[in-house]
Amino acid sequence: MKKVVFLFFIVLSFSNNIFAQEEISSLDVAIDALYIDPIIDHLVYNEISFSLNINEDLSIRIPLNVIIPTTNQIDLIGLGGSLDILYRPFFNGFLVSFSLVKVEYLRGYDSPYENIQYLNKLAFGYTFDINKNFYIEPSLSFFNLNGIYEDSILTLKESFGDFSSIRPSILVGYKIIEFKNNKEEG
Repeated sequence: MKKVVFLFFIVLSFSNNIFAQEEISSLDVAIDALYIDPIIDHLVYNEISFSLNINEDLSIRIPLNVIIPTTNQIDLIGLGGSLDILYRPFFNGFLVSFSLVKVEYLRGYDSPYENIQYLNKLAFGYTFDINKNFYIEPSLSFFNLNGIYEDSILTLKESFGDFSSIRPSILVGYKIIEFKNNKEEG
């Protein structure tokens, strides 16, 4: 709870600078292209993300993921999502992302008794703009770096076997809608 309150005050303190500028905001959709073929992990962890880019250096992202084991030995599927804040501190493509909330819901005959698992995520990456609307974003995500949700990580590792707490991804994204923020001088 302290983390959410702290992050709320950080976002609130930046809000005057965010909305005072004349910027172009956008809504993006992206899919993770790295885990479409799970040869090594025996686990499909794929993600689709929706991002609201407030300005060049701040975005709010909602990634939705699915976890499916490729072995037919267990009847289990994981559905998850999170609310992430992305910040680009150097006014280029480098980004830092952290989750405010990340939840995994495990469903199936072999799901554990506590089937809702909470995690946190910290990611580092770089956005390569291909053209005005298309981008590629490789990143490296770390789940539960601070150790708060150790029980959730252990449950996911026990349930899926190959669930890793470090995950590379390559998002391929497309800008759907652009919004122009006009502040009238006055």
